[in-house]
Amino acid sequence: MLSKKQKEGIIKLIHNVASELEKSGKKLFKEKPTGYVFLARDQIFISLLDEGKTKVQLILTDRPKRGIMTFFLSRFILDDFFSLDEGFIEQFARDKVLEYLDEIREDAAYFANLKRVKNLVTDGHYAVAMVFLISAFENAMKDVFFRNNEFWLFHLREPSVQLLNKHGIKLDEKDEGRFRTTIVLGDEKWGFTDEKYELFKKWETVLYKTRIFRICKQLGILEEYLLNLYANSLQEIGYFELLKKTLEGKKGRNPAIKFQMVDGKKGIKWSFNKFFLIDMQTIDKDLDVIKHAAIKRHKIIHGFLDDKQITQDYVEEVEASVRKAVAFVKNGILDWTYVL
Repeated sequence: MLSKKQKEGIIKLIHNVASELEKSGKKLFKEKPTGYVFLARDQIFISLLDEGKTKVQLILTDRPKRGIMTFFLSRFILDDFFSLDEGFIEQFARDKVLEYLDEIREDAAYFANLKRVKNLVTDGHYAVAMVFLISAFENAMKDVFFRNNEFWLFHLREPSVQLLNKHGIKLDEKDEGRFRTTIVLGDEKWGFTDEKYELFKKWETVLYKTRIFRICKQLGILEEYLLNLYANSLQEIGYFELLKKTLEGKKGRNPAIKFQMVDGKKGIKWSFNKFFLIDMQTIDKDLDVIKHAAIKRHKIIHGFLDDKQITQDYVEEVEASVRKAVAFVKNGILDWTYVL
């Protein structure tokens, strides 16, 4: 639960976010936003909705709720709101609004590329349209993946049932008051003595680090990750933050994630499943269409195919699959299925 002081801090943050949005020319709320707050261990998810309220409302919810604008902060940052000056909250809100505006620009670029494809098809330039279409798909998938980096591997932070059973005691209703420290996972709850809870936290941290190391090894970035870890050994930067830093540094040449590749390790299906728990097998038919279109794109670039060998119907079929795949991953992240 949140303390009264923490709730006041979140309300102050929401006020600042709404103010920064208006300064940027984005008035998303008729009056004041309603903030739906979902607590997930040390993270606080905040979804802002327009419900016509005259003052900021805060509602705690047991399920994440999709909002006009959604972001999260850690409890540790929230506690810092009270020890640092007002400028810290303002800057935090400004950063969240800038991230939101970046998302809008990326989406606008994606839809502008789709419009360009439509114009090229109208003019009969089917081969060029195909090149733009597959490039638009790859860029859109990369944008969605990286702009949601705060949610990478969130499922790895879920407590291990094996560790919960080993160090805690599963509780029923009559045991509710026996323990000062409890952890809830799904419909079950475990209680801990102070000593057992310290052991649980220790082994949970070891397990989390091991999971991150394993993923880095699979991506072929373990060496860079360990170098970043060593370089930041004297700073309070978490293992997950270093993973973000390492992958962000590999977005250019020789990227760790291969957005031009659908199947295989490091490909789109593997990456969105590994990082967001999004299973793309349900749209395999569309991904197959895109995969074959990417092969044709390669042949077009190298002069083996021209407009006469690409039909308007085929370009429109590929475009429909591209739209479906991009919407699928965006909705998969927005639906929060990986934290429920």
